[in-house]
Amino acid sequence: MLKPTFADYVRLVYTLFEEFEQQMVAPHRGRPFTYPQKLLIVFFTIMHFRRIFRFKAQHRWLQTHRQLAKEIGFRSIPHRTTLSRRYKKLYELIQAFIAFLGWWAEELDEAFNSHTLYEDKSLFKAQGPVWHRSDQKAGCIPEGLRNLDTDASWCKSGYHGWVYGYGLCKPS
Repeated sequence: MLKPTFADYVRLVYTLFEEFEQQMVAPHRGRPFTYPQKLLIVFFTIMHFRRIFRFKAQHRWLQTHRQLAKEIGFRSIPHRTTLSRRYKKLYELIQAFIAFLGWWAEELDEAFNSHTLYEDKSLFKAQGPVWHRSDQKAGCIPEGLRNLDTDASWCKSGYHGWVYGYGLCKPS
C-alpha cells in the first residue's frame, strides 16, 4: 500500500482551502497578499507538527529547507516579522476553516458526524483562593477568605495533582 507523500498532504490542504474560499461570504479586500492565506496555514501547520513555534526558528527553517519551501508554495522567503504579523491575523480564518473541515468530513463517513462533541478532561484553576474540602462539605466559608469561587470544585489531574477549579468532561 502506498503512503501519501508530503506533497500529497500539501495538495489536499490547498484543495480543501480553495473549496472553503469559494463558500466564504466576505473575500479579502485591498491589495492581494504576497503570501496567500492557504500557504501560511499549511506552513504554520507543518511548523506545529515539527514543534517549531518561534518565528525566528521558522524563518531559519525556511532558509535551510528551500526545496521544501518551494514544494509548500513559497516563491521567496518571508521575513520573520511578516510571519509573526500574519500568524496573529489568521486566528478567525483558521477557526472558520476548522469548522468547514468538520462539515466536510461528515459527508465522508458516519463516524465523522458531529452530533456528539467530545472533550478531554482538561482542568482549569479557579481564580482566587482555594476552598478546602472539609469547609466546602460543611458549607462554611472561612473568615477573611475573599473573592472565593464557590462554583469550583476539586479534581485530580494526573499531571498537576489536585486542582481547585473546573474540568471539561465527555458528555454522556
